[in-house]
Amino acid sequence: MNVTTPQGALGGGGPQVSGHPQGSGGPLLISSVEEFERLAITAVTSINQAERRQAEHLLLSQTQSQNPEVWNLCLCVLERGTNPAALPVAVIVLRNTVMSQWSRRQLSYEAHQANRIKAPTASGPSLTGSAEEEEQRRQLEECENRVVQLIRSMSRILQAHALLYETNPLQAAEFRVADRQMMYAVALLVKKGLASGLKSTKETLFQMLISFLEELYSLAFSIARSGSATAFSLAPPPTLLGLNLALCQLTEISKEIVSTHLSFLQLTTQQHVDCKKAYETRVFLPLVDASFSLLNFLVNAPPAVSTPPSGLQRSPQHTLL
Repeated sequence: MNVTTPQGALGGGGPQVSGHPQGSGGPLLISSVEEFERLAITAVTSINQAERRQAEHLLLSQTQSQNPEVWNLCLCVLERGTNPAALPVAVIVLRNTVMSQWSRRQLSYEAHQANRIKAPTASGPSLTGSAEEEEQRRQLEECENRVVQLIRSMSRILQAHALLYETNPLQAAEFRVADRQMMYAVALLVKKGLASGLKSTKETLFQMLISFLEELYSLAFSIARSGSATAFSLAPPPTLLGLNLALCQLTEISKEIVSTHLSFLQLTTQQHVDCKKAYETRVFLPLVDASFSLLNFLVNAPPAVSTPPSGLQRSPQHTLL
C-alpha cells in the first residue's frame, strides 16, 4: 500500500455514495490510537500477505463507516500517536472518511430538496417534508462545521511539525510524508467546501483564507525587516518556518482549486468553474496586490522602517488558517 500518494489500497477512488445507511454506520471497528497504529504499521510494512490484507480491510472499513467517531480517532492518532509511520495512513483514512460522510449528507439533503420541488401537495409543501428537509440541512450544517474545525486542527498540527525543524530536525523529518498528506487533505477539504458547501460554509472558508493572506503578508514583512541574512541562516527562525509552511499550503490549495479532477470531491463542472472564479477574485487577486505592495516597500523603504506599507497590519501568529 502506497501511503505517499492519494492512490493505493487506502487512497484510491472516491467516496462510495450508495448502498449504505444514513445512520451512525455501526460500531467503531478500531477503538484506540494504539490499535490504529498497529494496524497501520501492519498494512504498510508486514511481509505476511494475509496479515497485511486483514489490516487493510479493517482500515478500509473505517473509511466507509458513517460513524462520526472515526474523525476523532484519526485526529487523535495525528495529535498523540507515537509512530510517525502510522500518521500518513491516519490522514488517508480521515480524508476518505470525511469525504464519504460529507458527500452522503449533501446527497441526502439534495434529494429531500428535489422531492419537495417535484411533488408538492395540493395545499402546498408538506409540513412533514419540510421538517425532514430542515433536519437534513441541520445535519449537513453540523457536518460542515466539523469539517471547518478539522481544517483548523490539521493546520495547527502542520504548524507544530514545522516548528520542530528548529528544535528537533530529525523528528521533524519523520513527519514529512504525513505533512504532505495533510496539506493535500486540507486543500481537498477547502476545495470541496468552497465549491459545494452551504453558503455559510463557503463564507467561513473564504474568511479563513483572507485572514491567512493577511497573516502571510505579516510574516513576509517581518522577514523583510530582519534582513536578507535571516533567509539564508542555517537555523531559520520561527517566522521564516511559518512563512515557508504558509506558502506551501497556499500553493497546495491553489493547485487543487484549478484541478479538474472532480470525481473524488463529487463536484460538477459548474461547481468547479464557479469555485475557481470566486477564488481568483477573493484570494488570488488580493495576493497579487499584496505581493506588489510588499515589493514596492522593499524597493523604496529605508532599512529602519518598521511599519507595513498598507492597512494589513497583523501580528504574525504562525498559524495557517
